[in-house]
Amino acid sequence: MKNKPIMILPTLALACGLLGICNDAEPLNKVRAAMTNLAKEADQILASADGLTTEQAAKVDDIHGKIDGLKRTEAMLEKQAKLANHIDSIPDDQKRRVILDAAGLSEGDAKDAERFSFVRMINGLLPGRSLEGVEKEMIGHGSAEARQLPSEGNHIPRAVLTTMFANRFRNDLTAGGSATGAEVLTREPLRGIVDPFYEAMVTRQLGAAFLSGLVGNVPFPKMGRDATKPAWATENGASTEITPSTAVLLMTPHRLPAHVELSKQFLLQTDPSVEAWVRSNLLQEIGIVWEKAVLHGTGSSNQPTGVAATAGIGSVAGGTNGLAPTEAHIIDLETALGNANAAQGSLGYLTNSRVRGKLKKTPVEAGTDTSKVWSKTTPETPLNGYRSEVSNCVSNTLTKGSASGVCSAIFFGNWQDLVIGQWGGLDVLVNPYSLDTTGLIRVTAAAFGDSLVLRPESFSAMLDALTT
Repeated sequence: MKNKPIMILPTLALACGLLGICNDAEPLNKVRAAMTNLAKEADQILASADGLTTEQAAKVDDIHGKIDGLKRTEAMLEKQAKLANHIDSIPDDQKRRVILDAAGLSEGDAKDAERFSFVRMINGLLPGRSLEGVEKEMIGHGSAEARQLPSEGNHIPRAVLTTMFANRFRNDLTAGGSATGAEVLTREPLRGIVDPFYEAMVTRQLGAAFLSGLVGNVPFPKMGRDATKPAWATENGASTEITPSTAVLLMTPHRLPAHVELSKQFLLQTDPSVEAWVRSNLLQEIGIVWEKAVLHGTGSSNQPTGVAATAGIGSVAGGTNGLAPTEAHIIDLETALGNANAAQGSLGYLTNSRVRGKLKKTPVEAGTDTSKVWSKTTPETPLNGYRSEVSNCVSNTLTKGSASGVCSAIFFGNWQDLVIGQWGGLDVLVNPYSLDTTGLIRVTAAAFGDSLVLRPESFSAMLDALTT
């Protein structure tokens, strides 16, 4: 039944879940099946005639190009699955080293990345100053890493983010002298620094696959069923050929920015909490922007196409002007997947705190029933017997009819069919001019990512739930 996905750690040199992704065989199986079908299609063209027409040759070349792209995706997913299995099986005190090895970081590289300071970087980028030491070195690495991205500022490499996360499993970090840079590496600040960026994305905890360190466009297959169905035949009658349709979808980098405004006086502080505050705010804001795009991105205006905007997902409507959610709506969300033969994999509900509060007050059956839709008796699976997560990145400002800007979303799906990708580390632009009259400096950080629903039938949504 509804098992929680295996939780793994970040940093694969080419592709890996940064936090809370499952050991996901589904996308890998889909990639392999797509390659098989494409190869079959090419073979059929090659066998159809003694010589190929120009059009047929171009078609075969196109198919081979798609297969080559899918092979690269297959290799990334294979490495992700192996790393997931390995990390899940080893003690915590060994995880840090495994993470660094997977990212290709030596202990010396990790120590350099540990000493990187966001505050020193920002100060070094102000007019009349310059980057020095490890900040200059890391930004140099980041620039090489982001060479294919439309970088507008200074790129913080993935090594810095990777080491920050890996150090959660290091117990010997204490406040120390500036010679080692350990003043910013105490264990508790690290947890606050890193966790918001990753854990804001509840979709990964539900089972979505997360790929990092991507280069160029990344292909994923989309497979459809043939409208032709098998037919009964006589003992020697011919069989019916079934040819599933195959298409290749591309993940492409979209810029996801957020900014924080800091006073010059604040940046002059040397307390470790200042460094922790700057890091956590930058990463947290990016995480929130990213999660909202994964769920509600429109697919236009430079946004990824989120789950809600994906054509073909199941739809459960409350009413012309929205409606308070009930047990029936929750069951209908599950039924939408079942009717599409898609109720399998890492199934779970995702909604916001307003809906959770409403469902905790809503009886399963009207009248004197004391049981509520959001069950207190099964806290691990409170909605309809499935895992249910809450994130306020799930919108509560949707519109349905006259219910303008007050509707909430409820999602149900096989979250293994959601893939999220990241290119490079963080692009940081320091602007000391826009707010010069107030003594503030604007720091804009941007990540580059995309998301993709592999099979729309694996998701359903109610987008008009009223909570007041």
